[in-house]
Amino acid sequence: MNSPNQSNDPAPVDLTGHLRWMRALARGLVRDDAAADDLVQDAAVAALRDKAARPLDVRAWLGSILRNRARDAGRSRDARQAREAASARPESGEDTSELEQRAAIGAELSQRVLGLDEPLRSTLLMRYWDDLPPRVIAKRTGVPVATVKSRLARGLERLRRDLDASRGGDRKAWLVVVLPLAGKAPLVAAGSAVGWTVMNVKILAAATVVAATCAVLFLRDGRAETAAPLDEPTERAERFAGENGGFASSGSGGDGESAQRTGSRRGAGTEIPAATEAVTYTVEVKVVDGSGRPLSRVEVMLEDSDARAEADARGLAVLTASESTGSIVAADTEKWVTVRPGNWRSANPQTSLVVLAPRLDFQGRVVDAFGFGVEGAEVSFDLPRAFASRFDESFGASTRRDWNVRTDEDGAFLLEDAPGIEGASLIASREGYAAAAVEAPAQGASGVEITLRKPLDPDALPLRGRVVRRSGEAAPGARVSLGGELVAVDAEGLFELDLRLVGPAKVLRAIEAGALPARYEVQEDPSDARRGWPEFVELELGEAPLSIAGVVVDEKGDPLAGARVWLDDPTEFGALGVLPVRAEALAAGLAPPTYAVRSLAELAAPGSGASHGTAMPVGDSNACLQWTTTNESGRFRLEGLDDRAYTLNVLGPTIDYLGRSERIDAGDDTAEIVIDTSARHTTLKGRVVTRQGDAVSGVFVTPWIPAIADDVAVRDGTSSVNRFFVAKAGETDEEGNFTLSNVPTRFVQFHVAGQSIVPSYGSVDDVDDPTDFEIVVEARVEVSVEIVDTSLGIDRVAAIAEGGGRTGLLRLFADGYSTLATIDVVDGRTGVFALTTKATALQLMSGDTVVDTVELRLRPGEVARVVY
Repeated sequence: MNSPNQSNDPAPVDLTGHLRWMRALARGLVRDDAAADDLVQDAAVAALRDKAARPLDVRAWLGSILRNRARDAGRSRDARQAREAASARPESGEDTSELEQRAAIGAELSQRVLGLDEPLRSTLLMRYWDDLPPRVIAKRTGVPVATVKSRLARGLERLRRDLDASRGGDRKAWLVVVLPLAGKAPLVAAGSAVGWTVMNVKILAAATVVAATCAVLFLRDGRAETAAPLDEPTERAERFAGENGGFASSGSGGDGESAQRTGSRRGAGTEIPAATEAVTYTVEVKVVDGSGRPLSRVEVMLEDSDARAEADARGLAVLTASESTGSIVAADTEKWVTVRPGNWRSANPQTSLVVLAPRLDFQGRVVDAFGFGVEGAEVSFDLPRAFASRFDESFGASTRRDWNVRTDEDGAFLLEDAPGIEGASLIASREGYAAAAVEAPAQGASGVEITLRKPLDPDALPLRGRVVRRSGEAAPGARVSLGGELVAVDAEGLFELDLRLVGPAKVLRAIEAGALPARYEVQEDPSDARRGWPEFVELELGEAPLSIAGVVVDEKGDPLAGARVWLDDPTEFGALGVLPVRAEALAAGLAPPTYAVRSLAELAAPGSGASHGTAMPVGDSNACLQWTTTNESGRFRLEGLDDRAYTLNVLGPTIDYLGRSERIDAGDDTAEIVIDTSARHTTLKGRVVTRQGDAVSGVFVTPWIPAIADDVAVRDGTSSVNRFFVAKAGETDEEGNFTLSNVPTRFVQFHVAGQSIVPSYGSVDDVDDPTDFEIVVEARVEVSVEIVDTSLGIDRVAAIAEGGGRTGLLRLFADGYSTLATIDVVDGRTGVFALTTKATALQLMSGDTVVDTVELRLRPGEVARVVY
């Protein structure tokens, strides 16, 4: 990976610690405060311009420069006074007018700074009023230093644009007034900005310094491409490192082709030394609508930045950005919704596909079969089946988005900012109901009604019942499970299940937050159609659940803070949609994740033998996975436990250690879990190569630990569920090398993904030599198929690999992928999908019948277009 060239110039001297004595010396030399400040500024600029080697005695060197400047200033003053005496005339009033203009621009700047939106306003004020460096601002606001610098740059750019607009686009109209203000603000390129006040008001001082910075930036080669104010050195590790939500590269570097160096800063014919040289990137974007057609004259932007550009007639846009990563979205959010944001990463630049659609709102109600509103139903906007088949470009540099909302107590919903996509649906899901869908109106609408019905029919074998607390009152917050079915009770604690859907299950259970489960076990009667189940069952919940509390320590007995702790052996409590739900988490008061409710819409007919699969990083603690972290003293507590013993898993905050406890009885609040933190590779160095032996650059190697790895019985078949904790990734360099730190010697897996390979996996168990660990991957190629003769009935495509067997096809996104046995052909197109280089041919299919086989000649880096 190429990185921008480093400058060979000496680093600028930090003058911050020298300002006080320099001012004192200057006042002693000229006996005038204002002149002394000007003198210090001139000396500082001269010192920073000096390219010679820095002397060991910086103080003496600076003093010499200051005295020389004082002598020069004295000679200039004497000569000027002589000229003025020779040509004395009455003052014309121009000086008064100029002062009034400066005062006016200062007041205007104050108002414009205070009128900025957050967080730009507070960031500028902290930087230029409170005189805080970006590192301190970052600590106060809880964001990275790079984010602070980005906000400063965006705030300055907003001020520049506002000043331009207020003067009809004539930048010179305000620059000529701002430049004198800039000259009055002491410029110390490697130190802190020093506020200068016109009216002894601090906010005006802040605005003045901002204006000075704006002026300098604008006069830099006619461009404004910096992402940090002049008085703060740019930290390259923060600016250039990939910031991919925890999957960032462990190194830093910009792309050599797309990174553009900026030159010296110039203004009004005077060269001003730069604190650092900014780096900008060229971001290429393809903008299309929901049918894959190019969109022209539509502006897109890099999210959370001011980098933006307008698409041309071909839908192509080119942005210039200082950020090395980010999402590309619609700039006009009042008119457009970003259906698929583009994903920009300087380490692997490629044309990002951005899909936009008109912004729509949907308002309506979800009701039951009797017309009563259904509270808490999940309403989702669902893109058409095989949406990706509409596009001729890869989604490998685009991410996915969802649109969903819950109904209120009357069943009403308002789904805002949804895209206008032909063929899309609105889907309503709720526990205890079959999911229902309606076509999403093409122009948005109010009065949309979606009807949910209980999944029972005249042939059902209903099992009805009621859940009560130990006091005998109804438990309206309870859930009931039998086999793979899970339903919520109503306000009276009543529930209903269809015995045909639950299979041979014998144990009926109910649970509510704050109570142990209730159980009813049937004595099975094979001769009875109901298998011995009564018509009505009452379930009484148990006592309050127990907990386990304790401390996690290392092998020396020192507490381990920030460790993740979760149950290794939780009690299953059925499945909601395609996800398992755990009894302990429900008893602890945790709700199922939103995705579990939405996945009800994925279920097919009962017993259809469907196979589902989901794999994603662990999110917040929920009813599918309850977990907690240790505090600064290493202490933890897990709630909602049954009266039995449990085994607990422990994982370090960066997957730097892991372990498992002995069996611990619920109710124990003095548990101690000792973890051996030394069982790890302090440094793990490896290399990623293809099976042909070629090194692969720009690949992320991400360590992860499974928290859930279960095959769960669900209503229509089975579901493979994986949830995992992830650590910071290592990124391969030009030779395919990567480095990871503090990797435990067991249980750790590696997810390996990049723009040129098929996502794959590795294991720490395969590490023989931690200084030479090789991961072999498959290079990937991309293919699209278009069927011209639709009368052939070709509706699916499969791939054949070397040896004649089938190989998987992949739908790729920047944030994940799906592996499929076949790709659907919709309206004669598949869209772009990925294959390994092992693929030799495509099978064109009509149903299960192979219509024809097409040989492939694949070249990595190109999309193979198959037209049949």
